[in-house]
Amino acid sequence: MAAKKSSSSSRSNISRFPGIEYFERVGLAWTNALSVNRKALDDAWSEMKDGTYDYKQMMKTWADTAESYYGVAVEAQRGPGYQRQPVWVYFDYGPQRGGPARPNTLERLATLERTESEGTNLECTEFASLLENDHLDPEKVYSTLPQWEGASRSRIYMALDTDFIHQHVKPPKSIKHQQQYISFILAAGRTSEPPLVIVMLRVSF
Repeated sequence: MAAKKSSSSSRSNISRFPGIEYFERVGLAWTNALSVNRKALDDAWSEMKDGTYDYKQMMKTWADTAESYYGVAVEAQRGPGYQRQPVWVYFDYGPQRGGPARPNTLERLATLERTESEGTNLECTEFASLLENDHLDPEKVYSTLPQWEGASRSRIYMALDTDFIHQHVKPPKSIKHQQQYISFILAAGRTSEPPLVIVMLRVSF
């Protein structure tokens, strides 16, 4: 009968150099900043050659550059023990009784704790009810699927379709006056990491 391996030996192949995660995080922030700045400068140079570069474009170039380097400074000061947490976004939808007309969309802009790499794409899960066995298709709930806002890939814009919510979300049997859903926004292909954003939707009746 083969002897069992000790727990220390089984963990030896997953140990890492102390602090390597910190250097990876700061290095990724630098890489992202350089990528954003390269694109901003390339676009600015093309517009200068065409004679279309103006004050507004100059300010946009400056803002993109400042934002990306600020992200590097923030990542560096967080230190080796930092653990990234998802951003929570809340939507609250209820009946309009005697108030303003119901908006067609509910919009949010989620600001992440770090800038993601240029090749990071987004994907979202179904909206799962917290009160019963019910799921909503994200492509129907969202009027605009989650997408990057701006060049730095540190903000995610999303908008919910209130017409779909009004027509298709029904009260659960357990609680007659409220329905609650949860959904995740993920970096595509990085299933082992926590979600970038946790989306909560509360519908009142």
